[in-house]
Amino acid sequence: MNFTTRICPVCEQGRLHPEIYAEEIRHNGGTLTVSGLERCRCTHCDADPVLRDQIRRNQVRLCDARRLADGLMTGEKIRALRERFGLSQSDASRIFGGGEHAFSKYERGEVTQSLPMDRLLRSTEAFPLLVDYLRTAAGLDSRSASAARAYIQSSESLKLNDPHYTSRPIPGGQAIPVSKSSDENTTVVSLHERRKRAA
Repeated sequence: MNFTTRICPVCEQGRLHPEIYAEEIRHNGGTLTVSGLERCRCTHCDADPVLRDQIRRNQVRLCDARRLADGLMTGEKIRALRERFGLSQSDASRIFGGGEHAFSKYERGEVTQSLPMDRLLRSTEAFPLLVDYLRTAAGLDSRSASAARAYIQSSESLKLNDPHYTSRPIPGGQAIPVSKSSDENTTVVSLHERRKRAA
């Protein structure tokens, strides 16, 4: 926006110039300082109106400040995760739940995701193959499922802490070998067989 041609809506004489400020807000019984907020300043009457685009950007910053204080993912991180899986906002809403336009609202800062939703998103970030299951459960195409099948078939001895898999290994955790069954659409965790042999 060209602020040099924007006339102050208060006095209708001065020109508006952009200004960055910080504000303290109340949250969960405490106070948060949110910086990087936007407004304008009039050169004539010193009014400080906030324009429509600035309001939208401020809304995201305020929402993200509350999210970070609560240990939740920011709107930008949610958007980046959705795009990593190649999902539209509509498909992400169908796969993860939350309502028809949930992801649009999360990313714009209009709505803060619930703690269970945040944990589900973080789980898929750590274990991307979960998206395949959720996609199938939502009745979407099997494009991801076939990619998962190809991943499973590419390994003779797939392990949950496979270094080629993008999840984080559990410190001190034991690798559980996974073997292919006769049905190539399924996998069988061979822990049961190992227990039978040990008995």
